[in-house]
Amino acid sequence: MQNPKVILADEPISSLDPELSREIMDLLRLLSEQEGKTLVVSLHSIAFARSHCDCFIGLRKGRIVFDERSVAVSPATIDDLYRE
Repeated sequence: MQNPKVILADEPISSLDPELSREIMDLLRLLSEQEGKTLVVSLHSIAFARSHCDCFIGLRKGRIVFDERSVAVSPATIDDLYRE
Protein backbone atom coordinates (compact mmCIF):
# COMPACT_ATOMS: atom_id res chain seq x y z
CA MET A 1 0.00 0.00 0.00
CA GLN A 2 1.27 3.46 -0.86
CA ASN A 3 1.85 6.09 1.79
CA PRO A 4 -1.24 8.36 1.68
CA LYS A 5 -0.61 12.05 1.06
CA VAL A 6 -3.71 13.18 2.97
CA ILE A 7 -4.82 13.12 6.58
CA LEU A 8 -8.62 12.99 6.76
CA ALA A 9 -10.20 13.94 10.09
CA ASP A 10 -14.00 13.78 10.23
CA GLU A 11 -15.21 16.05 13.04
CA PRO A 12 -12.21 15.32 15.28
CA ILE A 13 -13.22 17.85 17.94
CA SER A 14 -16.98 17.33 18.16
CA SER A 15 -18.09 17.07 21.79
CA LEU A 16 -14.68 18.12 23.15
CA ASP A 17 -14.10 21.06 25.46
CA PRO A 18 -12.37 24.11 23.95
CA GLU A 19 -8.92 23.41 25.44
CA LEU A 20 -8.81 19.79 24.28
CA SER A 21 -10.20 20.86 20.90
CA ARG A 22 -7.33 23.32 20.50
CA GLU A 23 -4.79 20.64 21.47
CA ILE A 24 -6.22 18.15 18.95
CA MET A 25 -6.29 20.73 16.16
CA ASP A 26 -2.72 21.79 17.01
CA LEU A 27 -1.59 18.16 16.85
CA LEU A 28 -3.33 17.52 13.53
CA ARG A 29 -1.79 20.62 11.98
CA LEU A 30 1.67 19.76 13.34
CA LEU A 31 1.43 16.18 12.04
CA SER A 32 0.34 17.48 8.65
CA GLU A 33 3.27 19.90 8.46
CA GLN A 34 5.86 17.38 9.73
CA GLU A 35 4.71 14.64 7.35
CA GLY A 36 4.19 16.98 4.39
CA LYS A 37 0.59 15.84 4.05
CA THR A 38 -2.57 17.76 3.28
CA LEU A 39 -4.98 17.92 6.21
CA VAL A 40 -8.65 17.66 5.25
CA VAL A 41 -10.88 18.19 8.26
CA SER A 42 -14.63 18.61 8.64
CA LEU A 43 -15.51 21.12 11.34
CA HIS A 44 -18.60 22.93 12.53
CA SER A 45 -16.54 25.43 14.50
CA ILE A 46 -15.78 28.45 12.34
CA ALA A 47 -13.34 29.72 14.98
CA PHE A 48 -11.21 26.56 14.86
CA ALA A 49 -11.42 26.43 11.07
CA ARG A 50 -10.12 30.01 10.89
CA SER A 51 -7.32 29.41 13.39
CA HIS A 52 -6.09 26.08 11.99
CA CYS A 53 -7.01 25.87 8.29
CA ASP A 54 -5.69 27.69 5.24
CA CYS A 55 -8.77 27.08 3.09
CA PHE A 56 -12.52 26.69 3.59
CA ILE A 57 -14.84 24.63 1.47
CA GLY A 58 -18.47 25.34 2.25
CA LEU A 59 -20.91 22.53 1.51
CA ARG A 60 -24.69 22.61 1.40
CA LYS A 61 -26.70 19.51 0.57
CA GLY A 62 -23.60 17.81 -0.80
CA ARG A 63 -22.67 20.64 -3.16
CA ILE A 64 -19.77 23.06 -2.95
CA VAL A 65 -21.02 26.57 -2.23
CA PHE A 66 -17.56 28.13 -1.97
CA ASP A 67 -13.89 27.14 -1.98
CA GLU A 68 -11.76 30.01 -0.69
CA ARG A 69 -8.68 30.88 1.32
CA SER A 70 -9.66 31.29 4.99
CA VAL A 71 -8.81 34.99 5.00
CA ALA A 72 -11.23 35.57 2.09
CA VAL A 73 -14.25 34.01 3.83
CA SER A 74 -16.36 36.77 5.33
CA PRO A 75 -19.00 36.48 8.05
CA ALA A 76 -21.60 37.18 5.33
CA THR A 77 -20.32 34.20 3.33
CA ILE A 78 -20.73 31.97 6.39
CA ASP A 79 -24.21 33.38 7.07
CA ASP A 80 -25.22 32.68 3.46
CA LEU A 81 -23.95 29.11 3.77
CA TYR A 82 -26.36 28.36 6.61
CA ARG A 83 -29.41 29.99 4.98
CA GLU A 84 -31.88 27.75 3.21
